[in-house]
Amino acid sequence: MTALLAAIAAGAVVVTATVDIAKHLFKNVLKKTGKTARLYGVVWTSAGFVVGVVYCIGWQLNLAPQAMKLIPALASSTRLSGVGGQFITGLVIGAFSRFGHEILDALSKRNP
Repeated sequence: MTALLAAIAAGAVVVTATVDIAKHLFKNVLKKTGKTARLYGVVWTSAGFVVGVVYCIGWQLNLAPQAMKLIPALASSTRLSGVGGQFITGLVIGAFSRFGHEILDALSKRNP
């Protein structure tokens, strides 16, 4: 379980860094369009999910079988052993990346 969470956390940090780099590159472009802050948050939250899925499919990272082994009733299932598992893994890592972004943002504000 610990190794699974560590792998998810490491992937989330990579996704967070990628989305932050993209955010800083396109910051001026989005300001010129006059979009609201609400839309701005939705775009970058969605970008985390997309980047997570792209990374997991591109690197063929699939943590779903390891997660399913933790549940005895699902341990013998092979349903998520392919691209579907990579997609689910990407969504999970994308969700964790948003949480990781909030933590890193709070830490950076605390230590100027």
